[in-house]
Amino acid sequence: MKKLIVAITLLIATWKGFAQNVEDIVRISKTDAIGSARVLGAGGAWGAVGADLSSASINPAGLGFYRRNELLGSMAVTANYADATFLGSLRNESRTNFNIPNIGAVFSYVNQERGKDAKNGWISASFAVGMNRLADFQQNTFYSGISKNNSIGESLAQQSNNVGLDTNYFKNSYNFNDLRSLAWYSYLTNNVPNRSDSFDSWFGRYGDTNYSVNQTQTTQLRGRMNEWYFGVGTNISNFLYLGASLVLKNTIITKTTSFTESTNTISVKSNPYIGSVYNTSITTSGSGVGGRFGIILSPIDYFRLGLSYQTPIRVNLSDDYNLSLTTNLVNNSFNIPSGQFTSNYQILTPGKITLSGVIMIPNHGFISVDYEMMDYRDGQIKSTEFQSDFDKTNTNARKNLTQAGNLRIGGEYRWDNYRLRGGYNLINSPYASDLKSTKQQSISAGLGMLWGNGYFIDAACIRSWGTVYNSPYDVKQSSQIDLTKYTFMVSGGIRF
Repeated sequence: MKKLIVAITLLIATWKGFAQNVEDIVRISKTDAIGSARVLGAGGAWGAVGADLSSASINPAGLGFYRRNELLGSMAVTANYADATFLGSLRNESRTNFNIPNIGAVFSYVNQERGKDAKNGWISASFAVGMNRLADFQQNTFYSGISKNNSIGESLAQQSNNVGLDTNYFKNSYNFNDLRSLAWYSYLTNNVPNRSDSFDSWFGRYGDTNYSVNQTQTTQLRGRMNEWYFGVGTNISNFLYLGASLVLKNTIITKTTSFTESTNTISVKSNPYIGSVYNTSITTSGSGVGGRFGIILSPIDYFRLGLSYQTPIRVNLSDDYNLSLTTNLVNNSFNIPSGQFTSNYQILTPGKITLSGVIMIPNHGFISVDYEMMDYRDGQIKSTEFQSDFDKTNTNARKNLTQAGNLRIGGEYRWDNYRLRGGYNLINSPYASDLKSTKQQSISAGLGMLWGNGYFIDAACIRSWGTVYNSPYDVKQSSQIDLTKYTFMVSGGIRF
């Protein structure tokens, strides 16, 4: 009977998408430290420093410090390491890739009075266009362990019972992409005899209460989130700097996961369960338009204070994905591929405020601090088709997310045509519970050199680290993944 239902459902279920969740809001809203090698070498603390194309993505008022045209390009190599601990077992994975962090150009106009640069009133304006990478998704993770009296089938049966599902729910094509439905179709879970609203696993059906299973999960994450910008900045009396950027946020992320479970020990020999395999492949792509506004005050030559605001961005997204579940029994095997699904929706990212300050040391360098605030509870998922489902997700977001403050500290020391930089970056967790995700930190160092008539090159090395948690099917049984990333970046260009 289940096979007949599956055959019918596969014909009509391909339009319904995965249920988006709180993690999607965080993933699209959260960004890494942004900038050229010059900026990242100083920890990304550039909100009040200015005169770098990265200002368009941090505080566009910084574009007002330009007095010359500039062309800039960067390249980077990143090495990502993941140490996953699951059920007392530690596994290591890594991923190395090459990317283009930013590229752009700025064109400046300086007001002239009697053949000299103006010193009062409107002094200059600069126009910038380019791209900055907001986040890089390049990660391999693998974990495995032996689970005692906790299987994926047992957990999914309990989940179905706890929320009061019945057989009619599984027969509805609208719910076919639900993992609990796939479990029922593939005989990973079954109805309790003579009950349409109660379910159990093979361990439950055979009264096997003393068993263990081998569990492994491999995940590959690929993609990036870029920001294309058109920005303008102006200088008034070398005291007030104003700027604005029109930004296009573009993202593409592919996540492929395979979870495998196999019987290790059983206490009931007649139990036919051997194991199961659950595979998913999800590609998320889309874009959205927003704005950024900034102001910098320079009351004295030795101090600047900056403030910028990033508007919320409505990102139109599409998820294309495949998932399948296979249950292996002693004398049979049931494979249920759900086919390819597409889900269209929008994520409204929270607005962001950045307060910056810098102490300038003429002819010697600077010390800079940025403090960035974002309330992830303001993030929302919207859809014209399934808004009632997303309303529940938005309620969970307000409950499980929080306001996060990010801190960036950095500095630069100058001698002749050389620059030495260092910095620290703290990105606090967007989750209200520390059991979900912890803060991420990074330290950086950089070098720069000027030569000829406006040529420059900068290099930076950044070490980032943090911890995340992943649950293959049950939040009570999660893995701890310690992430470390090394980034080596080189930027170069010319001012003319």
